Amino acid sequence: YKHLKYLDGSYLENWCNPKPAALEKTLNLMSRALKQGRMIMLKGEPTHMDEKKLNSMASLDDRYNYVGKAEFIGFALGYFLLIVEKHAYF
Repeated sequence: YKHLKYLDGSYLENWCNPKPAALEKTLNLMSRALKQGRMIMLKGEPTHMDEKKLNSMASLDDRYNYVGKAEFIGFALGYFLLIVEKHAYF
């Protein structure tokens, strides 16, 4: 978090720690940064999807429709929605 006094935002990878205390700490840090007008980009993607099927789709619309299915909305998106506000990106 301390580097955000020099930067406009942060891109978070490998943030998903199974320990509740670590998840809560990440959530609080993200919320605090967003309230200060910093940009946060949380890396998360659908899990348990058929990558071959996705890669075989020629149309971008078909790809968006595929990854946008409710069955692919999981923990990462739910976690992001807990802090979503201006300058939060998923």
